Amino acid sequence: MRSLKKRLAKKRGWDMADLRSAGTLVTAPGGHGTEYGLRVPTLQTVAEAQAFVDDRIREGSDYIKIVYDDGRATGSKLPTISKEVMAALVTAAHRRGKLAIVHTVSLQEARDAIEAGADGLAHVFADEMPDPEFGRFVAAHHAY
Repeated sequence: MRSLKKRLAKKRGWDMADLRSAGTLVTAPGGHGTEYGLRVPTLQTVAEAQAFVDDRIREGSDYIKIVYDDGRATGSKLPTISKEVMAALVTAAHRRGKLAIVHTVSLQEARDAIEAGADGLAHVFADEMPDPEFGRFVAAHHAY
C-alpha cells in the first residue's frame, strides 16, 4: 500500500482509484476479527491506545478502525473493548489527525461509539431499526 501511495503522491497513477485503508483493526483479545486465523493486534487498556494508533500510522493507515462488538446482536458472545478504551482510541486517532471509524452491530454500540467521538460507523447495526432520533443524534455529533 505504501508504494501505491508514493506513486499517487508523485502524481503518477492518475488512472488508478484512490485507496484509503485502516490497515489493521483494533479489537479485544479473542474479540471480533481474531477468529479468522490472522494475527490481529489487540488491546485491553486505555494506556495502550496511543501506541496502537501510532503503530498503525507508521504502517500507513489512513484512518483507525475500532471493533466495538460484543456479539450479542448476532447471537454470540465475544470479548470487546470497553467504552473507555474505545474513547481513548478515538482521542488518540484525533490527536494524530486521523478519523476513527467503529465497527458496531447493535444500536446501543453505535450510540456508544458516536458518544465517544467516533467520526463514523463502519457498518449498519442489525439488532433493531433506528428511530428518527438516532439520525439527529449522529448528525448533531457530525458523524456518519
